[in-house]
Amino acid sequence: MRSPLTILCFHRVLPAETDGAWPYFLRGTAVTPACLRAQLKALSRHGDFVDPRDPLSSRDRVPGRPRFWLTFDDGYVDTLRIAQPLLDGGDRVRDHGGGARRTHAAR
Repeated sequence: MRSPLTILCFHRVLPAETDGAWPYFLRGTAVTPACLRAQLKALSRHGDFVDPRDPLSSRDRVPGRPRFWLTFDDGYVDTLRIAQPLLDGGDRVRDHGGGARRTHAAR
């Protein structure tokens, strides 16, 4: 039995207070770091994430267990500054009005 694969596409990951971000939230094309963090936690309870560098490595790791492939479109810098640390799990992102900053978390 093959594991189902769901591809999720994110557009922007921004603190709600970021100047000029309101149109993205109004259209539903942005999530806050806290929202992304919660979504990652919920998804990880129900399935496994696909490593885009080696997408077949998680294939059928646990037969029937869902797999999630996360994508971020348009190459916004917030993908690197905010989303990537959350995806890596080794950094925390703290919301500061108008921007975000990475802080290294102890492992």
